[in-house]
Amino acid sequence: MRLRVERLLIALVLVAVPACVIVSTSSSGGPDPGCDAGRPAAGADAERAVLANVATQIALPLYRDFEASATRLDEATAAYEASLSDPDRDAARAAWDQAMGLWQAAEMLQLGPAGMRPQNGVPGVIGGLDLRDRIYVWPIVQCRIDQETVAATYDDPAAFAAAPATVRGLAVIEYLLFLDSLGNGCSAGAAINTDGTWAGLGATEIRRRRARYAHLAATLVRGAATELRAAWDPSGGDFAGTLSRAGEAGNPYRSAAEGLNALVGAMFYVDTDVKDMKLGAPAARTTACLVSSCPTLLESRWAGRAREGVLANLRAFERIFFGDAPAGTAPGLDDLLASIGAADVRDRVATALASAIAAVEALPPITPASLEANVAAVGAAYDAVKGLTDLLKSELLCVLGIDLPNRADGDND
Repeated sequence: MRLRVERLLIALVLVAVPACVIVSTSSSGGPDPGCDAGRPAAGADAERAVLANVATQIALPLYRDFEASATRLDEATAAYEASLSDPDRDAARAAWDQAMGLWQAAEMLQLGPAGMRPQNGVPGVIGGLDLRDRIYVWPIVQCRIDQETVAATYDDPAAFAAAPATVRGLAVIEYLLFLDSLGNGCSAGAAINTDGTWAGLGATEIRRRRARYAHLAATLVRGAATELRAAWDPSGGDFAGTLSRAGEAGNPYRSAAEGLNALVGAMFYVDTDVKDMKLGAPAARTTACLVSSCPTLLESRWAGRAREGVLANLRAFERIFFGDAPAGTAPGLDDLLASIGAADVRDRVATALASAIAAVEALPPITPASLEANVAAVGAAYDAVKGLTDLLKSELLCVLGIDLPNRADGDND
């Protein structure tokens, strides 16, 4: 819970930028004079067109694809649990990689059912069901996973489903499938080492337990993926329709602008998580790392796909911003900017986004072993993404009249 609140607080202070004053179009009737008041409003119909495109052409197809990939991961880990063979482990790893690639795109859409429920006095998001946390929480604590492996608590289905998000989900499955070492990540003084329970398992039992743990965790991810898809699907909870019709009578979003606030707020994952956590922290560009580099702060350090995760995040941001591909015609934020005479802002954001993607594409595979040798390149990618996020905070929020202070979107553990 502490991490969730910290991520929320980060989101709430994003508006404290000197370049402009952020206000809500729904509460003030238009941008503050310090935010270029001469621009017209985009209008509810144009805003709803963007929301409908994101909901029906980006989010819902993505969740359907992810549900299919989660099913394959469940099946592949079941086969590996049954055989404990290297080929079946390789197949499970490949299934995880495919599922994780899709989920990294979904990380940019933490609104509605993927977002946080209101709880313990912390405001959640409209339609929040906490489903993101049931699928992927990062970072995880290696020792805690090893302790769970010894205790075999995953064998109790009800207890496992109710366990903290940090002991299940895609990040935990990665650790269980990709770690080759038979050692554990706990200190020498930890109970599983001092009482001999880890050593007493032996190599075969460690591999068997990790395989079973991975399979049962994959089963939970598959269930959450199905719930998430159903929550967005018109035949189920129809959050796609809710977002598409923001501001209409009876809609929980009181205005189309409020729906747009939720979408853009979720996209700020690119600042708090992509820039700061995934790039800045490992490369010693934030206070999280006070030495030359911090390999343990890399995302996906066991599978070695830190670069791929960031690239998938940025590509998803790109698709939402343009409504499809950069040269496409689907309604996106770029069209809203053009419609209010802010084509100059659109072009600056597009250029910064292209530079960020290029900087990440130029990176070699980033693993704990390769980070130190490539820390300057990772730092350059951080700078490129910062160029993008600085524009978002200083210009895009202003000209679109986005109001972030009252949001809880983008809550990430």
